[in-house]
Amino acid sequence: MLELPQSLKAERSVLGSALFDSSVMDGLDLVASDFFLKKHQVLWEAYEHLNSTKRFFDPIMVGEYLNNEGKLNEIGGYDYLTELQDYTLVPSYSQHYASEVKQKSELRQEIDVLQKALNLAYEGESQSDEVIGQLMGRKPLESKCVANIHTDWEQARLGMVNSIPTPYPEMDKRTGGIRKKMVTIFTGRSKSGKSMFLSHWYNYLGKQGIPILAVPLEDKYEITIKRMASNHGNYEGGVLDAGGRYINYNGKPKWTVATDQEIAKGRQALEEVSKYP
Repeated sequence: MLELPQSLKAERSVLGSALFDSSVMDGLDLVASDFFLKKHQVLWEAYEHLNSTKRFFDPIMVGEYLNNEGKLNEIGGYDYLTELQDYTLVPSYSQHYASEVKQKSELRQEIDVLQKALNLAYEGESQSDEVIGQLMGRKPLESKCVANIHTDWEQARLGMVNSIPTPYPEMDKRTGGIRKKMVTIFTGRSKSGKSMFLSHWYNYLGKQGIPILAVPLEDKYEITIKRMASNHGNYEGGVLDAGGRYINYNGKPKWTVATDQEIAKGRQALEEVSKYP
């Protein structure tokens, strides 16, 4: 009997890569059913849960979650999690192996459709139209897409919305959040605080270990990171740029240079924000 299409190497490589760097999850178009091995399906479901609730995870967190769910032995225990780390890849490679996992999954789905149609044909029921429709992508309402929508609704009810978090949970609730893989235009009048809002947002994501790519079109990168540092360190960046400030002294403005403490605070904040992923 022929074996079903599968690539255990690709599955382990994807799982190991995500275990090393959970941020790759956001770029992989996979669901648990795409994996051939049952224990890999269980692992991916754990990854998805932790990614949606914690925004990051590591082998210890995965092991603790599976243990609490009574599924740790089902995947081979901590020994298998350790083994998967030998398959760790750079993110670009994980995309390649994820595509291979997806391709094998789609082939198994096609075989399943054809096998069911063949069984019904033996019973005297023609399935040609249904088979053609499913293989061309016109699947019935029980399709994976609709199932994923149902899952999203259930998770949203529990507060696990599949969006990019902002520092303002109430705003996320009112707007539905910033959706992944969509262009979101953030605009406002001049000097309305857009840049500082974005700096605050960058810091919020950075502190959670969520990678960001800032591409300033109007300001230099130097300006952007200085805004982030002043927002993070809660100091006046303009004072350090000017070298000091004017203060009111007996009703007259008096120039006062920036202190060593202020410069040290700014330097520390710059070092911290520059380490964000």
